[in-house]
Amino acid sequence: MFPILTTIPSVHATIIGIGLAFFSAYFMYASPKIKDADRKLKSAIEKSKEISSWGSYLGAGDSSIIVNGELDWHDKSKGLFDDAIRLVDCLDRQNFDIFSSTGEQYTIDLIEKTTDNLIELFYIFFKYYPLNGVHIVINKTQSHSPKHDIWDSQRYEDIYWRMDYLNYIWQGESKEKLIKLFQIRENLEAYKNQQALSLSVQQARDREESIEDKDRVTQFIMQSEARYRSPRNRYLNLLTSFFSTVNEYSDQVLAPLQEAIINFEKYTADFNLKKYTRVALITTIIILMSGIIIPIVLLNILTKINYIDHSYLLSFFEYFILTISFLPYFIFIGYFLNKINSSIL
Repeated sequence: MFPILTTIPSVHATIIGIGLAFFSAYFMYASPKIKDADRKLKSAIEKSKEISSWGSYLGAGDSSIIVNGELDWHDKSKGLFDDAIRLVDCLDRQNFDIFSSTGEQYTIDLIEKTTDNLIELFYIFFKYYPLNGVHIVINKTQSHSPKHDIWDSQRYEDIYWRMDYLNYIWQGESKEKLIKLFQIRENLEAYKNQQALSLSVQQARDREESIEDKDRVTQFIMQSEARYRSPRNRYLNLLTSFFSTVNEYSDQVLAPLQEAIINFEKYTADFNLKKYTRVALITTIIILMSGIIIPIVLLNILTKINYIDHSYLLSFFEYFILTISFLPYFIFIGYFLNKINSSIL
């Protein structure tokens, strides 16, 4: 009686067993390759973030080179280097005699603004996407963009071309011009500090009456100034330190990061393990329900339909046994689906 219903559950159980055996072998082959690629990618990302910790700048939220919480690289940031090189060319035509030019104060302000903008870029560059950018400071508040968690070929291309441009800038005439500009800024700061010191000494001496007091206050001011004087070559050190970090990043991060991203994307695309695992598990659920459980229940009902005196208590007990015997399969499949959805496979 009911040969089809009797046969279906065993046939499907056999098919599920064979299918899961084949898929388990596929999973065991593909999973280590994807995890190894993911491990190498995370290692490259950590190296990237380690080198990208250059500097510390807290005022970037109000920067003109930050647009919608992102570093405006192509329009504004690269333009700062062009402005700096043009400024040096202009100063060259003046024989770098900025104090005798007709627009002395304008020239000084332009030098300070140009170098300050570049220093701001130096501090911000490694903090923002694509090199880092985990947290973005916008008007003194922090936000997070989902794309900052993704390290793919597009992100690598963004990093590569930025590094390529900076390495191009830091060679030949452009390098010499940047160094010259920051040397001029050093001289300007030294000149301003000397002027301020001379004025401070003169004002202090004017307040004293005796020669001894004048000399004493002069000595005190000179000693205080020496104690709190800014380090020499502070601006030049920022310039060279930034491009040294760019060179270090290019040498130590770019190649391993590219290889790791290529391998990870290749394995995830070729094996597509997350998609296939999800399909296999959902298919297993469907087969369990339609090919095994429903035929068993239907067969049980059809078998007892002619028995008027069948026990409802016994039937309930049979369905209870059926439920608890198949429930672990559904719990395991649900748990595994959840793990797959949140995994890197």
